[in-house]
Amino acid sequence: MASNNLTSSYGANGTSAEMNLDVWRLILDQIDSRADLCNVCLTSRAWFTMAMPHLYKVVPLRMRRYQMGNSEMDLMLFAHSLSSRLLDTKNETLRNAVHELDFGEFPEENESEMENRLVALVDSLPNLQRVKIRSPLTQEALRCLAEHSQRISLHLLREDGRRCIEDDCNLQSVVSLAAQVDPHLGGEGPNRDVLGLQELLFACPNLKSLSIKIHQSYGGCVITMPHPDTVYSFQLSGDEKFPSLVELSLDGYSLSGDEWEHWAERFQWSKLKSLTLGPQYTANFLEQAKGYATFLRHLEVKVYTDADRSAHCHPLTDFLASFTSLESLTVKGYWVPVVAIRNHPGLKHLCLHSFEQVRVNGARLELDVQELQEIDKSCPHLETLEFDLFRDHEWPEEILKPLAMGFKSLRRLTVHLEIGLWEEGWRGSAPFGPQNYIRVEPILDKDSAREVGQQFFKWRSSSNLNVLIFKTGEPLRRYPQWEPSYCVFERSNAKTIKVYKPRDTGGVPEVVIMAQPS
Repeated sequence: MASNNLTSSYGANGTSAEMNLDVWRLILDQIDSRADLCNVCLTSRAWFTMAMPHLYKVVPLRMRRYQMGNSEMDLMLFAHSLSSRLLDTKNETLRNAVHELDFGEFPEENESEMENRLVALVDSLPNLQRVKIRSPLTQEALRCLAEHSQRISLHLLREDGRRCIEDDCNLQSVVSLAAQVDPHLGGEGPNRDVLGLQELLFACPNLKSLSIKIHQSYGGCVITMPHPDTVYSFQLSGDEKFPSLVELSLDGYSLSGDEWEHWAERFQWSKLKSLTLGPQYTANFLEQAKGYATFLRHLEVKVYTDADRSAHCHPLTDFLASFTSLESLTVKGYWVPVVAIRNHPGLKHLCLHSFEQVRVNGARLELDVQELQEIDKSCPHLETLEFDLFRDHEWPEEILKPLAMGFKSLRRLTVHLEIGLWEEGWRGSAPFGPQNYIRVEPILDKDSAREVGQQFFKWRSSSNLNVLIFKTGEPLRRYPQWEPSYCVFERSNAKTIKVYKPRDTGGVPEVVIMAQPS
């Protein structure tokens, strides 16, 4: 009889390293990184056989850039090769493993071919459950997928309000809709793409997730005047039936007073569990939704550095005080008083991040020891915490030590650090020399991160907290025309450093400097 174990020559404390295959499959199910799964497949033939189906559960069908030596291979090679492999009836094991297709955007000359391949794949993959579409799929292809005999969930993630909805088109299988609409785009007559999005929304009765981004007029050297009859929000009659949304994301979309009346009366607020706002200014929605969105589990509010000059968002504070059900709260760009956080004792994930100010005497508001202790007492189930920390020539032991010794459920801690920015003496486009900036010490680098991490984990002793993350720089800055000179300084000092808990007591922690997005 064949063994149902996978044997390794490595043992822990001299014991056998044999584990049941079902246990290994459960472990592989927890690996989210495709790169890690690829590495597991390359370990040995046994690992290849077991890990390959996990790698193929989610198939990214999109262009990828390959580099071999000094020559760049055809960008379509990956998509062609992968789709052909899955269409081949000889690869039954791989075909059976696929649960999700993630369909990307392709050049115009390849669109028709790849859409045909997508439809053929849906016909060929017996266990397919979801198709995520990140391209402006043609109406014919969408109809083929939406009306397919196999019950699959469709996620339309790149809509723009220009899709023509046919009366007989059945979109009951669409469960997720993400749209970006630019009402300032020119054309013949006023831009009415928002109304096209409205029609699509109410044509999807089983929709669970909706994301709307409206490109607000921002920056540039030429000011364009939109048509006076341009439509910026929905025009509801009162007869529409809102789908039972579980997730809602609004970025730059403002509800008019008339439209809000329909949302207030007809939206199924008890179903809504997740709300995301920003980073374009959308905080006015919080004033409207106060007293309605009282069943939320997840709330995320972000704002660009220049979208709201105030560090305080009173609508957010009042909104948080109107219910008690949050498990996850992320706020980037605003200061939130602890009394509002205390209202949600079931929080497991908390991120409070304000921007580093770019002016003299513009220090950002940060949590002190008493406020952190109050959060620890009020929210005992916190598993991840992200907050801002100021260091003045030394790491603040008066904060780090109580932090390490408290928050018993914490598994991940992220700390945002200032680097020192101001604009004193800046005139026009004159270049700024490094003497005009103050780098806050101790400067964050691999050695300083290791030193403070080692001391932190000594204070922490035994716990489930395995990683301490330090961040500098601010990705939510934007500029209407020319970026100021301090941006070069900030980008050059932007870092994300992970410090991992030592394996042995008194050991040296591993430090990893993460690559910054280009």
